[in-house]
Amino acid sequence: MKEWKRLYSKDLQNLKNSGYSERAIDHFLNPRNMGTIKDADAIVVAGDPECGDFLEISIKVEPKTHRLADVKFRSFSHDSVSIMASAITEIAKGKTIKEAASITEADLLMYLGEVPDDRKNCSHLAVAALQAAIKRYIEEKEGSQNKKGADDDSKVDSVSSS
Repeated sequence: MKEWKRLYSKDLQNLKNSGYSERAIDHFLNPRNMGTIKDADAIVVAGDPECGDFLEISIKVEPKTHRLADVKFRSFSHDSVSIMASAITEIAKGKTIKEAASITEADLLMYLGEVPDDRKNCSHLAVAALQAAIKRYIEEKEGSQNKKGADDDSKVDSVSSS
């Protein structure tokens, strides 16, 4: 147990020395909304094959208010992507679809505070994944509404998941 605490303290100090804010470190140590929503309205996996970063975002929308009732993530990448994903789920949860779709990288970075310059690009993946999930939800919702009133079996194009 003492060895674990010593290593943990060293890693925590390294994060602080790297330029992460207390809020960012808290999201690393205590990630929010990790997992997948079982009855999600939309799930996407976004990523960058060149660097190997991948992020899954799932959303559940409250139909009457059009608010994000739940937002969850799974990260297949390094610490910074998990920090960004945890933070964006916190920012987006409870917002309307329109409000959540307008969250920017700058909003995410402002929420987190200090993030090392070489890790700020990870905010792009988190924002892109959330926006792709919202886009998929809207397209599927419009597709199901159009199908109810349509005479043919036309399909809505799906959003690219990467």
